[in-house]
Amino acid sequence: MYDRPIAPWEHFPKTLTISELLNPLKTIKEYFDTGLPKKKFDKIDQWRDFVLKYDYYNDPKLGPESLLLVYDQNLRFMEATHLFLINQTDLNRLPGRISKDELKVERREWDYYPITLSDDEIIDPYITLEKCFKGFPPQLYRDHLHEWLHAALSTQADFDVLPPSEVMAFHECIKRLIDAGWLFKERLNHS
Repeated sequence: MYDRPIAPWEHFPKTLTISELLNPLKTIKEYFDTGLPKKKFDKIDQWRDFVLKYDYYNDPKLGPESLLLVYDQNLRFMEATHLFLINQTDLNRLPGRISKDELKVERREWDYYPITLSDDEIIDPYITLEKCFKGFPPQLYRDHLHEWLHAALSTQADFDVLPPSEVMAFHECIKRLIDAGWLFKERLNHS
């Protein structure tokens, strides 16, 4: 269980450059340059499995470095989506919301459509961002990713540190955040 007090500044982005801080959508778009959400889900699912099993991650061709890349990408993506949420909320400008009619059009036309979100969350993906960051504020999110990295690279599983129920809740949050980020990327690219 996580019980460390968190100072407000710990929620600030730590891995983004100045230009990415000014334009977090840039980082969100770059995250998807390496694949659709389905591909991201496969990597997150694989990572989760190594956290929960008495096995450890070591890609035969790339070694543990490929997991470190997934860690870095997801950490930067989380910081960018959190910053995007804060920026848009502060500006009282929430682009990316759609109507129910637009929802039907998107479902027909897009190559990938979110599978982890309800229709209401697809219509307004800010709902998902707010829920995810309420359950896992940025520093807690960072801490979980860091714990996952250690657990997946360790030869021993420690269910006292990472209870399976917490792993599964965090896993769901990551996937929902990815789907919400995808919606912003696609909608703001087409607007």
